[in-house]
Amino acid sequence: MKIKITDITDWEEDTHMMAGDASHEGDRAVQRLLEAERDKKIDEGNWDGLPFVCEAEDIEEAIEKYNDAHCEYDYIKATDCDWEEVAD
Repeated sequence: MKIKITDITDWEEDTHMMAGDASHEGDRAVQRLLEAERDKKIDEGNWDGLPFVCEAEDIEEAIEKYNDAHCEYDYIKATDCDWEEVAD
């Protein structure tokens, strides 16, 4: 089915990526980047690439595709969203 993600409603921090970056960038650098990402995504609600349309079997797959396309190297990843099915 074709799914359009219109808004991100829940998220999680990618602690594995943060720990990896902290090992060579330092904790302070990671915290600064995380805070900037929180400001943009959570406080301002500004998630890149929305609305996002893709072919997916279910919403979990669509969120995974969104994260791969727009949050691959980010510390905050989408886990839930508002969405709608799009007619072909």
